[in-house]
Amino acid sequence: MELDDVVLYQDDSGNSTMMSERVSGLASSIYREFERLIERYGEDVVKELMPLVVAVLENLDSVFAVNQEHEVELELLKEDNEQLVTQYEREKALRKHTEERYIVLEDSQDGEKKDLQSRLVMLEAHSRQLERKTKNYADQIIRCDEREADLKKEYNTLHQRHTEMIHSYMEHLERTKHQHAVAHEPSDTGTSARTRIAVVVTAAHSCAAVYGANSSAANSQPEGYSIFDLHCRCTHSGQCPTSQAEFGASVTHLICHHRLNLLIPV
Repeated sequence: MELDDVVLYQDDSGNSTMMSERVSGLASSIYREFERLIERYGEDVVKELMPLVVAVLENLDSVFAVNQEHEVELELLKEDNEQLVTQYEREKALRKHTEERYIVLEDSQDGEKKDLQSRLVMLEAHSRQLERKTKNYADQIIRCDEREADLKKEYNTLHQRHTEMIHSYMEHLERTKHQHAVAHEPSDTGTSARTRIAVVVTAAHSCAAVYGANSSAANSQPEGYSIFDLHCRCTHSGQCPTSQAEFGASVTHLICHHRLNLLIPV
């Protein structure tokens, strides 16, 4: 019985398949040993053993083929693993960098947050201070308004009293003048029953002319009249007369500090 170095076998489907080199070498060694046994003891010695050995070799070859496939898969898996490890290291470094950047940003945000909180506290304190000032100003405005109202009332009262005093004084002067005229000129029938008193109002608003020397009207004394200086200190709400007028028509318009030059007939 002769055996070739390369052994062919049939699988379950009936196809002949070439054995691998390692299994083929092992089969050749076993067959040569079988040949020596056959030469010494005859074919009957290995007749029952031969199919078992062939089956074992076939199984060994199939297992070896599967093992080779597994080795190929293992190499592929190793390459994949190396790529994954490389990617993992890269992701790990990127994550570390990201975490460091996150920590820096977090610290920066914490600092900005503290600054904003301190500024907020300052702004709130400043706002409260402004509110207090606004309230104080509002109270001052209210007090000023009340003071202004009181002063207006006081000024109106003084104006009324001043007007009454002027009327009383002018009536007194008119009566005195009338009595003087009647006593010295009883035969004068052409004299008007009512003496008109010309009032020259020289505006001297809040100035030294009120308390100083005679005004221009005083220096230009008309013939037949005597000048009587009267200082008026009343408050008003209208315009001051600046021309000659009857006293009764202009007294209600004496609304600031004037100087009244009364021209009294002599």
